[in-house]
Amino acid sequence: MSNASSNKTVLGTDCRLTGELSLDSDAVIMGHFKGVLRVSGMLEITESAHVSGTIIAGGARLAGAIDAQVIRIAGALEITNTAKVSGTILTGTLRLAGAAEADVIAEHGTELLPGAQLNGQLYTTTLAVVEGAVFQGEVCVGPKAMQNAAALLSEIDQAAASPGTPAAETTQPAEEPAPQWEEAAEPTEPATQPVQTVSASLNNMLQRRRARILSASGGVRPLATGNIHGAQRQP
Repeated sequence: MSNASSNKTVLGTDCRLTGELSLDSDAVIMGHFKGVLRVSGMLEITESAHVSGTIIAGGARLAGAIDAQVIRIAGALEITNTAKVSGTILTGTLRLAGAAEADVIAEHGTELLPGAQLNGQLYTTTLAVVEGAVFQGEVCVGPKAMQNAAALLSEIDQAAASPGTPAAETTQPAEEPAPQWEEAAEPTEPATQPVQTVSASLNNMLQRRRARILSASGGVRPLATGNIHGAQRQP
């Protein structure tokens, strides 16, 4: 008992976490969690819990509210009659007694218990539906079910890679303002033109002053601006 309790992580009802959490042990979630949850052992989500994001575990018992993108369970997944689950479920075996709006791939079998409500696509090698269970959607049962589930798996992989795609799409519109900067640079040309006209007028003034110096000295000397100002004091 002590060893089992020492190897179990418990998040209480007052716990609210957001982010990524990886646990190399069993875990019990009683509070709120949003993000990526990885548990190497057995995961239990109680009735008081609310979890959203991605769930990855060796085994799981779900009794609370789960709004997940993907639920990956290597072994057995049990969804109790108090649970409300949405998302895509990839598991070894599934025992469903609660409500699930999900696409399910159960490699080693699915059992729909009394009170179960499943809405979505189901791919499984074996299926047992007990009286009182409700299923709406498409089902593929048999040895080739996993082959037929390849399309759904590819969609999941694309969905996992899609966060990078919007990022690229968002950077491209970010580059579109570049022409706007170029357009904004065009109005700056009138701003530079007055500077050019002022400098041109200064050059004209300097040329006239240089001409006066040259006419007074009778020679040609390259003079810097400071020298020209000094030369004005000579006459």
